[in-house]
Amino acid sequence: MKYFAIIIALALCACADPHGRDLEDADVDGFEPDADEADGDAADSDLTPPVPASCLEQLERVPVSQSGVYEVAGADGEPVQVYCDMETHGGGWMALLNPPDIRLPAVHPDLVIASEVSPGAGPCLGEPALFDDGGWTGVAAYVCGRDSVELSFELPSHVTDVMFVATVQGEETHAVRVGDADILPDAETGAAMGCWYWGDGELVYPEENECWSTSRSATPRLVSGVDGELVLTISAGPACAPDCSYGAGVNLSRLFVR
Repeated sequence: MKYFAIIIALALCACADPHGRDLEDADVDGFEPDADEADGDAADSDLTPPVPASCLEQLERVPVSQSGVYEVAGADGEPVQVYCDMETHGGGWMALLNPPDIRLPAVHPDLVIASEVSPGAGPCLGEPALFDDGGWTGVAAYVCGRDSVELSFELPSHVTDVMFVATVQGEETHAVRVGDADILPDAETGAAMGCWYWGDGELVYPEENECWSTSRSATPRLVSGVDGELVLTISAGPACAPDCSYGAGVNLSRLFVR
């Protein structure tokens, strides 16, 4: 078995972003307040409510909150800016991958992504990578021959609901799991290797062996009632015999939690 792991941290978000976003902090001149101003600031901070723990808590505090960028507590307790979807499936969703607001990093700093590749007879062992191809964006990994691939996404510990859009191409295995639960696909295409989809929306059938290029306008798949420290796992493969042109791969293009 060959293992790869990616820990997407704040350092990545501050420099190399797949959408070409400039995420460097603005250079703002500061000043030193005098004693009276400092005391006033301290008094004001005592009256400031704490940063919400999640987008759902923000929605519960302010039921009329609209979808957009909010500040919530990160895994270390420090505030972090995130995109909150306050409309889909009741609202209160925090984007962990590809937030609609392009000013934000493509990957939430607390999201941990890992991959496991089972080497067979194929020459192309693919590490997971961020991609942006004509609007079909996300995290993908691809293998060929008799290889299999599995991507895992470690979710925040306070999660109770998950929603996502995923694509899987694999001859024998094409599966998505949230924790211990298998999540059945919503659709399948007639491509030679088969393309399985999780997400409810318009499906554009790809040409042969081009699941990766399929574009969709999809409402993410909802998985409710989960609990504890969870991992979303996507598996595919083996691809096919070494002398064929087909491969196996997984794409996760949207991921929200609440």
